[in-house]
Amino acid sequence: MLMVVLAVMGVSMMAAGKQWALVIKREKEAELVFRANRIKNAIEAYALDYRLHSASRPNQFPLNLQQLTKPPKRYLWTVYQDPVTGLDFELIKVAGQIRGVRSRSHEQPLNRLHFGKARRYREVAFQAQ
Repeated sequence: MLMVVLAVMGVSMMAAGKQWALVIKREKEAELVFRANRIKNAIEAYALDYRLHSASRPNQFPLNLQQLTKPPKRYLWTVYQDPVTGLDFELIKVAGQIRGVRSRSHEQPLNRLHFGKARRYREVAFQAQ
């Protein structure tokens, strides 16, 4: 009887573990979308302010993400890391200026609403317009 109870508990714990892993992955995806969009929006705001600050700023887009966190105007409060990998985001640069970010992860996304037909998180670019 004890063996049967232990076997049933083991199977149920395994199922709960799979569900928990799915919940964690969905949370990381939601955080990825949030953070990457915050960075994208900060880059867009930085570029829009170029007209006002063109005398003191040689470039329209930032050269690094730390520029977005510095006074006199903070476009971003902190430089976010990719929640899926725990590493820095991969930067999308054009002529040395940052235009957006993407994840470095090669995992397959679950959420088709935000990631469309992408087979990997890495294929989705959060890029300033």
